[in-house]
Amino acid sequence: MKQLLMAAALVGLGACGGEVRSSVRGSAVVEITPAPIVTELIVEATNEDAADYALWLEWQEVNGSWNQTYLFSLFCNPSRGPTQDFADLFVDPGTYNILLADPLGNVFDSQSVWLPEGGFLDVHYQVVNGFLVRTS
Repeated sequence: MKQLLMAAALVGLGACGGEVRSSVRGSAVVEITPAPIVTELIVEATNEDAADYALWLEWQEVNGSWNQTYLFSLFCNPSRGPTQDFADLFVDPGTYNILLADPLGNVFDSQSVWLPEGGFLDVHYQVVNGFLVRTS
């Protein structure tokens, strides 16, 4: 009985599919470039001053060129208390400078941070009298 069922199954399978051919022709070289390992950087700042500021991120590329990117503005608001803002970025590992500047681009202060490969860094600053005071 088992043999009869197996024979029927084989006949049924043969009738369903017909002839199946699979072949691979030619050759290909696949090159996989690993994605760069980035680091998450969160910069948060609170403005305690009665002046407007902007925070910028500055770094030097491997080829020697310098780059800057705008992070955010910190406006003064003495009547309502300090203002606060943050930026969340994914950047390459390395050393970065956080610049505190006025709206005209005059740099008042800078802080350097080193970012490890594949890591996470959350820095908090208070702006007091034109200086960045790191609180964490």
